[in-house]
Amino acid sequence: MKIRMIPENKVYAGTPADIVRKLATDAIFLNQTPEKYLEGVSRRMPGIKINGNTFDERCESFVNSLLQIGDAEIVK
Repeated sequence: MKIRMIPENKVYAGTPADIVRKLATDAIFLNQTPEKYLEGVSRRMPGIKINGNTFDERCESFVNSLLQIGDAEIVK
């Protein structure tokens, strides 16, 4: 999977978990683990829904939410 974040225009590739890890690393103001990043972003952005029992499931849910609300788009 490859997505472009809007409006940053930065592209992230890999599995949803890979993408979340990269996003967490790039989030200079959150400087937390990828799991804490998911929690922090979902608290700040009500449109982000995170479902799932495993980290991989939560990452997939998170990336799908980003796509649905228009904060990211699929890159082909």
